[in-house]
Amino acid sequence: MSIKELKTLIAVADFGSISAAAERVFVSVPAAAAQIAKLESEFKTVLLNRARKPAQLTAQGHALVVQARAVVAQYGELYEAVSSSEDLTGTLQIGAIPTALTGVLPKALLAFRRAHPRAQIRLEHGLSPSLADRLRHRELDAAIISDPGGPLPDLEWTPFAEEPIVVIAPMNTPTMTDRELLARYPYIRFNRNFWVNRLIEADLQKRKLPTNLVMELDSLEAIGQMVRYGLGVSIIPLSSKTFLKLHRLQAVPFGKSGMMRSIVFAQLADSGKQRLKAAFRECLIQAGGQHAVRVALLAGQPRR
Repeated sequence: MSIKELKTLIAVADFGSISAAAERVFVSVPAAAAQIAKLESEFKTVLLNRARKPAQLTAQGHALVVQARAVVAQYGELYEAVSSSEDLTGTLQIGAIPTALTGVLPKALLAFRRAHPRAQIRLEHGLSPSLADRLRHRELDAAIISDPGGPLPDLEWTPFAEEPIVVIAPMNTPTMTDRELLARYPYIRFNRNFWVNRLIEADLQKRKLPTNLVMELDSLEAIGQMVRYGLGVSIIPLSSKTFLKLHRLQAVPFGKSGMMRSIVFAQLADSGKQRLKAAFRECLIQAGGQHAVRVALLAGQPRR
């Protein structure tokens, strides 16, 4: 029996089938099925009712999952148990939204590496709703997401940075306000299901801003290219001026006072690796404070 096999069993419980579990733990379906069969042989009991499609956990399977979660959590604490607060060891699995990857995160990672060279951070990107879901399923130790704007079951978070929400337009566009840009040019919407879009849509409705929606995209890079070639304007969160330079764009603040969104460090309230996460959170807070000065200058640029 190994930790990998226990993690596969937990994934079956969380996602309802061997095929879904295999995708989550990054193995083939036959390999995941073999891991469950090995556990059944080890414990001499049936963990899955294979007569049903998809196969479902038996009572014994559910009972083992409860203990497996505790074992996996304790396994993750082993490195932290033998490390000092000055020289932490172990691995953090962190998920992050795309803007953080090009904004505040690189400086925080560098500071963490210098302070704790024996610790490791494994980083992957995703969108806030999916990262929050993966936190709940304990596939991540922590996540860098946008402020959800309301409570999320089982999660707690710490704000550490802010990003301005701006209207972007091609570089050669005449100087205008956000209202004028949205009234004059087609509107390319950042996916309506993203949390940040709740803020955007609420302000559009509150100020009764007219828009001519022509497309809706998930990718900030794709939006940047569409706007660059004059296909419309868009409203996005901005992590740095590099994005504007790369796509040859200009930006004006969105909202009467320049709307901002908070970026937070989120984790399960009862999760482990607390010392590692606290150390990384401190690096994020320090980097976020430095980052805020730069984006504040952008958000405060003159408007007509």
